[in-house]
Amino acid sequence: ATRPQIRRLVLAESVIMAAIGTLVGIALGVWFGAGLFTVLSGNIAAAAIHLPWLQLAVLAIGGAIAGMAAGWWPAGRAARRPVLNSI
Repeated sequence: ATRPQIRRLVLAESVIMAAIGTLVGIALGVWFGAGLFTVLSGNIAAAAIHLPWLQLAVLAIGGAIAGMAAGWWPAGRAARRPVLNSI
């Protein structure tokens, strides 16, 4: 593996982990928020929940960008090390 390949590998791993974490966080937030809304409203039948899909999509993209930013420094460090040590 070459140094650019190692950099891409580490960056891809950080983006994938951030995307998974962001999606799980959004799903749990929506689920807990819906449950809390239902409990606080006291009327399960009237608990209509509106999800702001555009805002959720922006948050998901922001999470992936944050993951790439967080992985940039470790990717650079891994690329500067000898290739066999990075694998």
